[in-house]
Amino acid sequence: MRSVRPSMLDGFALLGVSHRTAPFDDLERLALSKEETAALYEELVNGGMVRSAFVLSTCNRTEIYAQAEASSADLIESVARSLSRVVGSKRFPKGDVFYRHSGQNGAEHLFRVACGLDSMILGEQQILGQLKNAYLDATERLNQTVAFDKLVQSALRVGARSRMTTEIGRGAVSTASAAVHLATRIYGDLSRCCVLVVGAGETGRLLAQHFAAHYPQRLIILNRTLEKAQVLAREVSGEADTLDRLPQLLAQAHVVATAVRSPAPLITHRMLSAVEDARSGQALAIVDLGLPRNVEVGANGIDNVFVNDLQSLQSMVDGNLARRKRAVPKTEKLIRDELAKIETWEASLSAGPLIAMLREAVETVRTAEVQRSTRGMTDAQREAVDRATRAVVNKLMHGPM
Repeated sequence: MRSVRPSMLDGFALLGVSHRTAPFDDLERLALSKEETAALYEELVNGGMVRSAFVLSTCNRTEIYAQAEASSADLIESVARSLSRVVGSKRFPKGDVFYRHSGQNGAEHLFRVACGLDSMILGEQQILGQLKNAYLDATERLNQTVAFDKLVQSALRVGARSRMTTEIGRGAVSTASAAVHLATRIYGDLSRCCVLVVGAGETGRLLAQHFAAHYPQRLIILNRTLEKAQVLAREVSGEADTLDRLPQLLAQAHVVATAVRSPAPLITHRMLSAVEDARSGQALAIVDLGLPRNVEVGANGIDNVFVNDLQSLQSMVDGNLARRKRAVPKTEKLIRDELAKIETWEASLSAGPLIAMLREAVETVRTAEVQRSTRGMTDAQREAVDRATRAVVNKLMHGPM
């Protein structure tokens, strides 16, 4: 891979922990709330070393990207101390579960994260939005350098391009997402559909969460224990009912997804035949993730009833995952190209010192104006004005000069 000129990434480094390097307990302890993220930014700034930074904290990773005039090793050590102070000694891992990257390796890691190549689920969609939101939050709190901003914007750009021009993020790659995909193939928009999720265990929860993201008209959680169904229903803004109500609710349902461990089928041919007249030919999509099967063999023979079991869904997932894996080389080529563009950009940036002087002058004016115009305001009001003006300056300075 071509190397980016040293001055471009000098002092750029990251400290991170993810599903690849740490057990779930450590990831959970290092997951940062909004308040903790804000406190970490304050720690980084007060340390006097960090010039630019942003924090990416999701369920599968916590990463701190930063740039300073100090050496990468000193920067990473400073970042680690700041993180330790924020989470406390009880939550900070005793063993070394962190990875550290700097310079070109750090930039490449950031780009791979943006493209979903470093995710637990290859090519996951959510990470790009999470990265963008994390950086927007950081930009409201810190004055990012032009070079740091260029790097992050390049990461966001290559992440979006990889999903538009390759198959790295296409197709369902979990049985729960595949279940929703099958339902949308029949109904398209689920906003007028009644969806039953049978089972409130781990798989039932995943099913409920995936269906809830499509905002069905009704989302009903059925379980042997009503209390457990109610807990999950509250999580997904749905309804709860007991399992013995299943035969009656089948008459209203458009989609049924089951995930119950049961020695005998929960949905039988007779049960479906009994509601056939009440359904008036309305299609019924049933996704059976139970093992053993929750739906009686032969139920597919009823008109307008479409049953897919775990085996057929897994086949779909495997095929989609294989396509994503085949897209990895093309995605990596996009990353190499984007890194090369950064090198070209740096080579053309002959006005660097002038921009630095301009930023310093603008910041001097901004600070003076904030101090002048906020006399008599409360501390909270002054802080709000300071944040707003800093955000405006950052946006203006990051645009074409």
